[in-house]
Amino acid sequence: MCLELVLSTFIDQRTAAPATSAVPYEVKSIDVYEPSNFTGEPRHELDVAWSNLLRSTKIRVSEDEMRTMNKTSVSLRDGTGYLGYPEVLHQLHCVKRVYQFRHQDYYTDLDPDTFGIHHWDHCIEVLRRGIMCNADLTIDTFKWHDGEIKGISSHPRTCKNWKAFEEWSDARALHFNGKEPSGTLVMENEEGAYGPLDLE
Repeated sequence: MCLELVLSTFIDQRTAAPATSAVPYEVKSIDVYEPSNFTGEPRHELDVAWSNLLRSTKIRVSEDEMRTMNKTSVSLRDGTGYLGYPEVLHQLHCVKRVYQFRHQDYYTDLDPDTFGIHHWDHCIEVLRRGIMCNADLTIDTFKWHDGEIKGISSHPRTCKNWKAFEEWSDARALHFNGKEPSGTLVMENEEGAYGPLDLE
């Protein structure tokens, strides 16, 4: 029996995300000690890599998908659906903020009111809950290195296919900078601001 079929028997329809059927699993090895574009000293290439990774943070969700999930959200003015964001990108946004917090001397333009202690606590909690919710049950092992044991975490593991997720989210991406413009969203004081279900 394939992994998707096994998992689908345990997924409550209300929590089934629209991307579930579009993003398959794959087995891959991840070497956490391999150099990354997302770590190291702050630099232009790192900022570009993070921006590219988070490019589809806000997406369009169809009315049918909203009804299947039994959710409501802010309506899009063009009538094509509702505003949503994939939780994985919320979690990655928080990883980026933790990185930036570590390098405050470089990221001096972060607004302390927006990215104060409450935002850091929020991000730590988002990451903790996300990691626990999506628990990676891969068993890592150890080896001897200069008389001490060292963890080995590069074993094969089952992961969502990130390229497939990016293709899915890019196709639905809504791009606007800063505050959401009224030209894209039905504003709070207008009829039809939320849908397709009533706010509880």
